[in-house]
Amino acid sequence: MLNFKRYLYKGVGSRVKRTRESMGFNQVDFVSKLQEKYISIDRFKLSHIENGRIYKKKNPYLLTEDQMFGISELTGYEPKNLIFGNDKEREDTVKLILLAVIMNGAKYGTDEKNKEIFINPFIDTRVKKEDREELYKELRRNNTEEIAKEKSEELGRNSLEEFLRLSKDFIKNESADRIVYLHSRFNSIEEIDDEEIGEYIEWFRIKQPFFANKNHFEYMKYLVNEPDKELECPSNLLIKLLIGNNSFAQLFMEGLSQRSQYQIMYPNHFPKNCNIAESFINNYNHFGDLAIDFKKSGFTRFVKAFTEMWERNDEKLMDYFNENLFNINLSEQGLKQIDDEFIHSLIISNEFSKMLYDMIEVERYGMQTMKGHNTFELYLQEMVIKNTIDFVSLPENDLFKYINNMIQTNNTQL
Repeated sequence: MLNFKRYLYKGVGSRVKRTRESMGFNQVDFVSKLQEKYISIDRFKLSHIENGRIYKKKNPYLLTEDQMFGISELTGYEPKNLIFGNDKEREDTVKLILLAVIMNGAKYGTDEKNKEIFINPFIDTRVKKEDREELYKELRRNNTEEIAKEKSEELGRNSLEEFLRLSKDFIKNESADRIVYLHSRFNSIEEIDDEEIGEYIEWFRIKQPFFANKNHFEYMKYLVNEPDKELECPSNLLIKLLIGNNSFAQLFMEGLSQRSQYQIMYPNHFPKNCNIAESFINNYNHFGDLAIDFKKSGFTRFVKAFTEMWERNDEKLMDYFNENLFNINLSEQGLKQIDDEFIHSLIISNEFSKMLYDMIEVERYGMQTMKGHNTFELYLQEMVIKNTIDFVSLPENDLFKYINNMIQTNNTQL
């Protein structure tokens, strides 16, 4: 399940710290003001709160009810806004949850030390020299100077390489020559200065404010989970909503078809009774890695498809989370009630699944989304035929030839 509690506590701590600083208080003065209201808190507890750090015996739910309402009164924050943020922050939270569900623990594979690497669906813009220095300081806390330097250089280089590659994909028609130039001289991290890379960070900040937000990149690392079978259904339903974008639908279904064909050729590489087409039709198994194209060139299509899906369905999605999450009564149990199991229950509920099913059904016949769903149906039909008809007989099968011709026609139409 999603690590929502960790994400939530980090957000609460950040808001407390940001508000305290905006009021001109240091931690000692802030604590004194709270103690005047008979709130049980000291500077160390406040520090833990601001860092989103819990201790089972001291602050298992980050804030007691007294601390939550005391800080709200002192800062002028409504408890709801202190815990969940303003309207924009709550909207971002829902989008982050949806992305985490889509990914459902999707991974690139393993690194050289055989450690599995989660795919983060955000653009990491922390590629300036100051970001790498901050990373070094963070690593230095738990490592020797030599190891911290080695790790920070490796992570910095990997981040910068990915950023340049994604820049090339996203900014094809605007600054491609400039990006090719940067690639051509990228022999070491130190050779690209902040001014050179800054123009691309600024471009992303303007054009992709949600997906190129460094805080969102960090928050997703808090939310990320191991693959969860109970999240497979909502994950696949959300991917089917993205299929309303025909360009995404084509690329995703081509990837799904290739995976299905690979399964036919190498059945021993897949679990028994695991039919790829049947899995996706019936909303089990997880396909977040294909949806995001392993963060390769198809990542741009994923970003566009998700953005369009949100614009079409934001009101319904926000209504669901406003009713079931953001408007809960905090005076009863405070943060104690908002744990990972609680969020998990909202995501796997029949109500949430029904809402997604209804959205998909509407989009199958929408003028903007119909073609994408036609692409989806054609590829699925082709996959079912390939799984049913002997490979040698396929070229002569009339239904296969018909579906194959329809796919070619569909993919060439404007």
